Amino acid sequence: MSNPLSSIVSITKPISGVYSIDFQCKIKEFEKLSQVIASDLEHLENPEDDDMWLNQLIDIKLQVKNVNLGISMPHVSGEVRTSFFLACQNCLQTIIKKIELPINLILCDRDREDDSNNKYDYWEILGDSISMHNLIEEILILSVPLYTKHEAEKECLVFSETEVTDGETLHSPFSDLKNQLNNKK
Repeated sequence: MSNPLSSIVSITKPISGVYSIDFQCKIKEFEKLSQVIASDLEHLENPEDDDMWLNQLIDIKLQVKNVNLGISMPHVSGEVRTSFFLACQNCLQTIIKKIELPINLILCDRDREDDSNNKYDYWEILGDSISMHNLIEEILILSVPLYTKHEAEKECLVFSETEVTDGETLHSPFSDLKNQLNNKK
């Protein structure tokens, strides 16, 4: 069985019929995505050597077909699901973030912001084709949250200033700025 993600979608050559992808793979099969997640996990308070996150499954259910929007353009629709292991920005502990991405893209070679069709999202690609692997990897990288934290604060352990400084007084540069601003009033 060949990998359906190795297929190339061209914006210049029409697709005949519908091309369906129902495939599971692992995060480690996406090199750039793995690097993004690994760099986030470096911030953990107690980094683990466990690479379990690399074996997290990505469930891909997509259809690729052409739609006519004045010209024939490739349309990619469906859903991509996975879970990312990330570092909570409050407590620096591991957090598992479920990702469910509905996909409804038109692949194009130039910006279509002025297009009045709000039914689709436009995905600009360089050149006249893109591999499904690269497209999915780009979509997943863009879905990595910039700031992650636990949903419920009870799961998140945040240290108070006295715990972190062992009771010593801590001077913040922002407190001086605040005092300067208050004195000007």
